[in-house]
Amino acid sequence: MDIIDAELKPRIKLLSTELASQIAAGEVIERPASVLKELLENSIDAGATKIEIQLQRGGVHLVQINDNGIGIVKQDLPLALQQHATSKISNAQDLANINTLGFRGEALASINSVAKLTVTSRAIEATDAWSISADQINPAAHPQGTTITVRDLFYNLPARRKFLRSDRTEYEHVEEVFRRIALSNFAVGFKLFHADKLIKNLPICNDHMAKTRRVATLCGAQLLQDTSTIDAEQNGMRLTGWLGAAQAARSQEPHQYFFINGRVIRDRLINHAIRQVYQPLCELGKMPFYCLYLEIDPETLDVNVHPTKHEVRFRDARIVHAFLTQTIAAALDVKPATETSYIYNDSQLATQKLTTQNIQVLHILTQKVILAIHDNKLLAIDILAARRYLLLQELLRNLTAADLSIPLRAKSVLIDSVESAFAAWCAQLGILIDQTGVNSFLIRALPPALHSVNINTDLFVQILCGLYAQAQTDLHVCCSSLLDAVDFRAAISIPQAEILLHKFEDLPLCAFCKVISVETLLA
Repeated sequence: MDIIDAELKPRIKLLSTELASQIAAGEVIERPASVLKELLENSIDAGATKIEIQLQRGGVHLVQINDNGIGIVKQDLPLALQQHATSKISNAQDLANINTLGFRGEALASINSVAKLTVTSRAIEATDAWSISADQINPAAHPQGTTITVRDLFYNLPARRKFLRSDRTEYEHVEEVFRRIALSNFAVGFKLFHADKLIKNLPICNDHMAKTRRVATLCGAQLLQDTSTIDAEQNGMRLTGWLGAAQAARSQEPHQYFFINGRVIRDRLINHAIRQVYQPLCELGKMPFYCLYLEIDPETLDVNVHPTKHEVRFRDARIVHAFLTQTIAAALDVKPATETSYIYNDSQLATQKLTTQNIQVLHILTQKVILAIHDNKLLAIDILAARRYLLLQELLRNLTAADLSIPLRAKSVLIDSVESAFAAWCAQLGILIDQTGVNSFLIRALPPALHSVNINTDLFVQILCGLYAQAQTDLHVCCSSLLDAVDFRAAISIPQAEILLHKFEDLPLCAFCKVISVETLLA
């Protein structure tokens, strides 16, 4: 045994500090836009009111940020470039009440490991400025504030550099980061230069009109022509911003921004709440512009969920979700979406039933409405609502049967995070999944009712994750919400309409149609 052990060679070894830093940088720095985001957040946390950005070749060759913030004292310059060194938190309790954009102490260290970095700064009330580059500190001439120069991103990592896109594509990513930061910091003036050309000059916004002009400048004046402003408070939360009109919704990606305490967020719960209000108002696959700001007690959410800090976890997701849906619905002057929001209602006809033997289909109006005669009444039947109503009933019947789901060709889905309890929760809805990684899972089976319909997979997963984030347990609500991802717009003929209506035998008329008396129509 001793001989065998002696022949075995050790395989585990410590990585060098340089290599470990470069690997860690991959979580923070993906492209020039990542560099810009981290540097802008640091400038804003430093109290800057004026920020100037210089770019060359989409940021691949140069990203330079100049601000008038509080600056960095000479003694702190070496520490500023070390990993996990920060002035923004000092103990675990600080993580429960984060009021800054950056706090992990990774940004400058990560950038320094994959690019040529120079930091020049003069601290507030200091008489001298200092510069650090390649671990060398030298005196410099500089006004109060900080200039950070990042050159030749990934110069020392050719494998990473070759995955960068064209300068134009990288600039588009940089411009999007700039837009998000500028939209969330109205008290800061920005100038953006690319290839020595002034691209954007955004003055400080001191009132609502100035803020509106900035939003129009960054997102397009046309987007603001049909918008509603929102400003509402409830339970210690405040929601402000701009909401686009449903009729202006677009199929191509519209500008959609949501900020929590000044931090841009892409969160499933938030997306679901907004979509739940707009979905009945917009065509399938279309969404409008919005730019919204939620102010909430930092102690009620965790922003330390993801390295990019784009996700949050709420202490009480249901309260936040309800506040968003109710407030947005009120601003748009619509009723909050519910599981029956797509159903026509006529209380006087609540008990009257449809007898399909006495119905005659007259016409299909723009593939949206079936016009039919029944017992001397004209019926206007919403085709999408009728199809949805039937599918919902079938889906609910499926889930009360013994066999909840049937297999389908497995489809891989990528999301930000997968919790172990998620699979068990999905199984209650007849959706069987297998976790394949920290950020992915396979959908292996769906309820039979969902096999013969056209589903927008991305939207389906977003709704599913949003319902889970709410801890939603009401089967009717879950099934109805998931149907938002189904396309019910297939063309229908008069014979097919008759078949559809025969499925509604003995159901209340108000469940799926509007009834108009023929006598009233002819009067």
